[in-house]
Amino acid sequence: MDENGNVKLSAVDKDGNPVELSPEDQAILDNISKGMNDALNWLEEEGFIKTFSVFLPGIFHLKVLGFISKYSSMFYHITGGVTPDNAYELAYNATIGVAISYQMVQYSEKSFNDFDSEIGFWTSYWSRKSGLVYNKNSNRSGMHFYGDAKHLGLLDVANLSKAIIYRESTFDPDAHRGDSNGFKGLMGVAYEGGPMLIMIL
Repeated sequence: MDENGNVKLSAVDKDGNPVELSPEDQAILDNISKGMNDALNWLEEEGFIKTFSVFLPGIFHLKVLGFISKYSSMFYHITGGVTPDNAYELAYNATIGVAISYQMVQYSEKSFNDFDSEIGFWTSYWSRKSGLVYNKNSNRSGMHFYGDAKHLGLLDVANLSKAIIYRESTFDPDAHRGDSNGFKGLMGVAYEGGPMLIMIL
């Protein structure tokens, strides 16, 4: 990271010595740096870095890089392979996802907070893919990081997703009307006992 907070990644061997990459691999590394930096710039424009007093650049960056390392193989598999564009998307959305996770609602049961970065990542990814996110050049009416009284922000969508995941993971899939919650299955549909409903669930 340079004096302006920009990420500049380079390849090193296990002893920390610089390694020269192939042009293809260098393009991947450069796009990871660009994705992180573009996301950090967007977060700064959105007021995240200024309003978040616990923001520690070194720790934050390490958490983003840890996320990228953990999920890169899966993400590249889902998105069609290791390409500079996919590397950019991985890094950009990992950075936004970690930022979202820092400010998500925390549940009292710690295990319910274990996937905040993942929820933040996919919230960012699908919001970008669907064209819903604010961009000063192309989508000035899009969704911001923080919501307001009339609009949801990425943080709001992530918290809603987390609440839905929590609620769905606490359903009793075998519940019947009259049982503890009177609903059946992940969608929480009231169970009347008809065979068609059983097939749908």
